Amino acid sequence: MSLQISGHTGLLGFFADPASHSRSPLMYNTAFEKLGLDYVYLAFQIDQTTLPDAVQSMRTLRMRGANVSMPNKTAVMQYLDEISTEARLCGAVNTIVNDSGHLTGYNTDGSGAMLALSEAGVSVSGKHLVILGAGGAGTAIITQAALDGVSEISVFVRKSSFWKSEAFLEKIRKETGCQISLLDIGDPTVLKQELVRADILINATSIGMEPNTDACPIPGPEFLNEGLFVMDIIYSPEETTLLRYAKEKGLPSYKTAFHTSKQLPPTNSAESNSWEYPQSALRQNNPKLQQPLCLLVLRLSLLNLEQKRLRIQLQHRKLIHQR
Repeated sequence: MSLQISGHTGLLGFFADPASHSRSPLMYNTAFEKLGLDYVYLAFQIDQTTLPDAVQSMRTLRMRGANVSMPNKTAVMQYLDEISTEARLCGAVNTIVNDSGHLTGYNTDGSGAMLALSEAGVSVSGKHLVILGAGGAGTAIITQAALDGVSEISVFVRKSSFWKSEAFLEKIRKETGCQISLLDIGDPTVLKQELVRADILINATSIGMEPNTDACPIPGPEFLNEGLFVMDIIYSPEETTLLRYAKEKGLPSYKTAFHTSKQLPPTNSAESNSWEYPQSALRQNNPKLQQPLCLLVLRLSLLNLEQKRLRIQLQHRKLIHQR
């Protein structure tokens, strides 16, 4: 990968602590190169003590935008000029867009998940969603699903964690009118009852992530009903036990919906020179894409190899905007 940086090159960044582990620079800069977009993306180690100066530097250096990760997602909100609806409801920002010095904070994890479902041909409006887990990614997905018209959400967490979720879910109920239930993930009877009625299942827990790849957030494939669409936000392993259960049952899942998609080339791979980025996204005439760069820098939590490809596709649909 060779970047051609000039005096016109726009700067985007990643603010987190730690930051050096992030794959975002590789992902973004590869996409910029393949799409011919004059941007560069760098990672900056920023904690809460340096966060105010980092945010101000976005105005000073005219950075076009930045992604924000731990421990800054909530702390950064006080330094911004505007907070989007979903970020306000989630209480966390993961993307900042700089429009001529006006900094707006967004949370794009949820919109990324909803767009991923849409790309897979799944409409969420009027549907019943079962989501396992209500951590950072889970709350973002719950928020966006409610905003996008899901009629009912069954949220499963550990009973000992109910107190962490109750106030948040009540806020979402009041602001969106969505019917939301908080249920015990340790109660298999209730879980099976909800899955029988569900249209979509999303695992937003870490259960099944490497190295514990045999683990699964549901007891077995018999819990998956006919017609259920299954999504798992875990990216390693590529096929979790939950997704394997869905495949065994012949159910559609995010993985199966995109199994033929191109993948990111490995670093320093000869394939990187011949890798073709799907540019059809840039040619689509969709009014939803005429939004700020923030939704361009879309931060999906869905990170397996197919999901990375989609994440870049969704992100760079919005890069057609002028700086």
